[in-house]
Amino acid sequence: MWKWLLAALALAVIGLVLLPLRQVAHYVAPELTATEVSGSVWRGRLKDAHWRGVELGDLKIGVDPRALLGGQLRLDFDRGAAGLTGRLGTGGGIHLAERLNGAVRVPLASPYATNLDVALTDAAISVDSAGVCRAASGEIATRLSGIPGIGTIPILQGVARCDDGALLLPLVSADGSIGLDVHLWADRRYRADIKIASTSMVVRLALTAAGFTTDPNGSSRRFEGRL
Repeated sequence: MWKWLLAALALAVIGLVLLPLRQVAHYVAPELTATEVSGSVWRGRLKDAHWRGVELGDLKIGVDPRALLGGQLRLDFDRGAAGLTGRLGTGGGIHLAERLNGAVRVPLASPYATNLDVALTDAAISVDSAGVCRAASGEIATRLSGIPGIGTIPILQGVARCDDGALLLPLVSADGSIGLDVHLWADRRYRADIKIASTSMVVRLALTAAGFTTDPNGSSRRFEGRL
């Protein structure tokens, strides 16, 4: 009897050790895609990974054994020299990405910033099975360039949060003169609202010519699309 139990346990351990990453990655993060998934859950790789259209690049990925002993399935990932690290997990109908540090790229369809490069510091987001944002946190920073009359604008910073089911990145310059609110929804729609407070007539005219709406409080424009 004990021999059979030990044999079954050994087979279970071997199966866990050799379990392909492909069978686990989609369960942990259903919206995580990659052109190629290889290796085991302990030592695997994702090639050209994306989450909700956000570019993550090539990732090394593996199960956190300490979390597994505690009954939690968590996959740690590392983009190596590019400097993105974090953790993916699932449980209770909630999928999460946490401990996010590094940079990701959000491809916005804007004539001023084809790609929005976002720096993350200890960021986290959890979504339900429908992809609705349930909780978000962490510091976010980015810089835009090519704005008419302004060129490269100062660094914009803020703290991620959820807003009516969407992930919201509310970013603002240190002096409060430039703001950028980016909403990301489960169906990969996005909305980016740029607000620029400037009393310079030259800047206002340049922004108006670029499609911005100008009023006594400044200039603004909204961009919408799908990642």
